[in-house]
Amino acid sequence: MRELEAKKNKGECRLSDTEMLSLEQAKERYQGPLTRVVLEWLSIMDRVVNQPKQPAIPAEQWDDLAKLMDTAKFRRVGNYGVKNDWTSYRQLLTQWANHSWWKGYIWRVREVPGSGDQPSLVYMETEERSNVDGPVTEGGEYKTLASIAAYEFDPNSKVTAIHVYDQRPL
Repeated sequence: MRELEAKKNKGECRLSDTEMLSLEQAKERYQGPLTRVVLEWLSIMDRVVNQPKQPAIPAEQWDDLAKLMDTAKFRRVGNYGVKNDWTSYRQLLTQWANHSWWKGYIWRVREVPGSGDQPSLVYMETEERSNVDGPVTEGGEYKTLASIAAYEFDPNSKVTAIHVYDQRPL
């Protein structure tokens, strides 16, 4: 497991900047078909969450995300074991987008093909940076969260589930 370094000004844990890739860098490096879906997913999140907060960001901004999933089967188990279907996840995303700014950085990715009744998977390890006061910038203030997410896919390359695990500073 990689070492986490203490973020000096806040005592938070974060990955070394030299190990992480921006979304654009990750798109250049990782070419797996399902990984590309996940990177598009994160790009949509980046685009929507980092819009101005006035007027309020509407739930319809997540329609592009819905195109990447099977909305009828979709389920997400997130932070603190919270379970969401597409409708409640869309509400959660909309509330989050209207109160935060966010940047995701990729540490590593693994794509696992499905077999038989087992779904295809993409495991993505990230550092997520967020701020409630304004856009996340390299020299600015932000909170960090190290996470790993397991994305499940159906045979049509649609996301059917996400399981999110995170590490937060105490």
